[in-house]
Amino acid sequence: MEQEVCIVFPGGYCTGECSASEPCGDPGVCPSGGGMSGCMRACETNDDCRSSEGYTCQAFGGPRFCAPS
Repeated sequence: MEQEVCIVFPGGYCTGECSASEPCGDPGVCPSGGGMSGCMRACETNDDCRSSEGYTCQAFGGPRFCAPS
């Protein structure tokens, strides 16, 4: 059963847990590294993110996702 996880990000960012064996649904990605285990919104550019709230499209050695800058 997927468990909801709330990350303290500007404007809120609720997500579900993920792993290699339990990937995220579209449009989510499961970033690896940095101790993260929550689905994040996939992106290609900053325009795909909530840029007015300080979110940018980032990649930390894996898929690109929206996160506070």
